[in-house]
Parts: sequence; C-alpha cells; structure tokens
Amino acid sequence: MSKHVVVIGAGVLGCTSALCLSKEGYEVTIVARDLPTDLDSQGFASPWAGANWHSFWNDLRTNAWEEATYLKLKSLIPTGLVMKIPSKRYFLEDVSDDIEAEWYRDLVEDFRVIPKEELPEGVKSGCASTILSLAPATYLPWLEDQLRLAGVKLIRRRVESISEAANGMPGVAKADVVVNCTGLGAKSLGGVLDQDVEPIRGQVCLVRAPHVKTDMGIKGYTDGSCYIIPRPDGNVVLGGCQEVGSWDLSVHVDRAETILKRAYALCPELSHGQGWENIPVLRHNVGLRPSRKGGARVEREIVHVPHRSPAAPWKMTESSSLTEKASRPIGLVHAYGIGPAGYQSSWGIAQNVTTLVHDHFTEFPALICSSKL
Repeated sequence: MSKHVVVIGAGVLGCTSALCLSKEGYEVTIVARDLPTDLDSQGFASPWAGANWHSFWNDLRTNAWEEATYLKLKSLIPTGLVMKIPSKRYFLEDVSDDIEAEWYRDLVEDFRVIPKEELPEGVKSGCASTILSLAPATYLPWLEDQLRLAGVKLIRRRVESISEAANGMPGVAKADVVVNCTGLGAKSLGGVLDQDVEPIRGQVCLVRAPHVKTDMGIKGYTDGSCYIIPRPDGNVVLGGCQEVGSWDLSVHVDRAETILKRAYALCPELSHGQGWENIPVLRHNVGLRPSRKGGARVEREIVHVPHRSPAAPWKMTESSSLTEKASRPIGLVHAYGIGPAGYQSSWGIAQNVTTLVHDHFTEFPALICSSKL
C-alpha cells in the first residue's frame, strides 16, 4: 500500500523535503499558493534570499543541518548551479576569540583569521574562507524540474488548515502524513496557529557585476549589516537589513541608498570605481524571512482530523476515543521558522523531515489510510 505525504508549501524547504521524501519511495504531493517558478512573488521568501552558504549560527542542531547542506550543495558544483567563492567577513567589534572557535572552520576550505594589518579601516576583526553561492532564479526552477522527474505532483492551491490538506481535494488524494513547510503561513494555518512565527524584513539590491568574485560583509552596524554576494549567473546581491517583526514589503529608498553606499565603500569594483551612484542596479527586492521565536520548528506529532470538516485538527489524547468516529489520526511533521538560513539548511532539514516521516510510519503502521478517495 502506498504511503502518501502531502507537503504544504513550495519554498526551498518544502521542495527539498518533497524531493528527499520521493527518493525514499513515498508518494508525494506539494500543495502551495506559490510554486517554485513564481520568481516575482513576494508571498514567500525563497526568490529573494541571499542564497549563499555562510553559517552564522552556533547551535548543534542547526549546524548539523548546515553541514549536510554544505556537502550536498558542494556536490552540485559541476552542474553550474552552485559555485565556490572566496569570502571575507568583517566585524566592527573585536570577536577574534569567537572566530577562532567557529564550528565550520574545518568544514569549509581555506578558513583563516584575517590579520589585523589586512583589515579595512574601522574594522576590528575578520575571517576568510571559501564558501558556496547559488542563484534562486536558476536553482528553484531546477528543484521544480527534479520534483517533476521524481513524480511529485505540484498543485497550486491555498490551504487554510491541516485538515484540508489531509482530507484530499481535487487532484490530491488523502494524506497519511502532512508536512508543514508553510513558513510565515504557520502563524495562520488552521491546526497550527503558531504565534511565535515572525517575519524578518530584508531589503536588497540586485546588481550586475560579473567581475566581482568575492563574497564580503561587515557586521556590527546598529541598523543591519553590509553584504556582497556574487552569484553564478553574474549578478550580485547587496544587502542588507534585518527588521524583526516588520511585514512591510515596500522598497525604502533611503535604505537602498545606504546599502549601495556601504557596499561601494567595501568594494569599489562594483562600479569600476565610478561611485555608488553608478553601480548597475537591476532591481530592488524586499522579502520576509520566515523566522520563529525560540528557533526553527522541526518535529512530528499525531493529530486527529475530521473526516470531512476543514476545521482545525486536535492532538491525540487519552480522550481521543470520543472523536474516533468523526475523525482519523494522521502524522504531522513541521519544518518551518529557520529565518534567514533556509538555503544553507535546506538539505539537512529535508533529511531530518524524511527521518521523521519514516519514524512515523515505523511507529504507527496501522495509520496508513486504506482509502485515498
């Protein structure tokens, strides 16, 4: 009997999780309002991300996800989707001890602490390494192609609740497991309503500078950071800001000017030394990073969903027998709230999701739905 998994959400986490699940033999359907090739949509963060691999966490769980993702992305370099780039990261405070203890120093290539005499004026510490970069405009369509080749169905539909995803809809069979990769949508998704979910507003400038080949950044500004991320397609992302709790999707002209001025001060080569006003800007982008107070939620549970009603499911308890005639239990796996680290954690989280789904079917084999109609 086939095991059907419905993934809600088609951002980088949802798509990567669906791909990993399909490779393990599960029947997988993605249901989402926005699909991977909706590259102009501001409804999800994946098209607007910096999309490089550069760890900024110090957490064992997250670092394990990042390490797995680094190894997978590195294996994609021959495809042209991912490229190696030298990186220099600077700090306005002296954090040399923290740099010396970076967890990934033996994972990436060429890691070193930058000597004081090599630091730009006003910078107190820094590190260099070789990291990875990709371009969402090519990577997300590639992910969609891989999903279709693997037999994963992609259905464009807004989902209001876990019950709706579980109970089937036109073109979608009933689910044995639902994987919740809704990002900020988890705040309003029926059956979840996670009020710890919050946006982190980011604004960037996408510029054309194929001659710029070094990732650079400065941390320590009171109103954000400065970063320069070259991509395989010759474009470069300049940022940025991290405005926690802001849902504003409009472009702020003053912020754009600050981004360009700081980037030019760090890398005059962006305009061949012709001033920040002459950096060839392609577009100004704003996206909302799907963050969560307390960190990402990646875990599984059992919930009861009504057979027909789209109402919110409830967790299985000792009194569940009172509702058994009107409902059925399903597995629910959550994977959302990683904030600005979606790409650099995506394959590790997807592997974690796959393990959680496998554990569910191993622990509850009797919960496979006998009728998918």
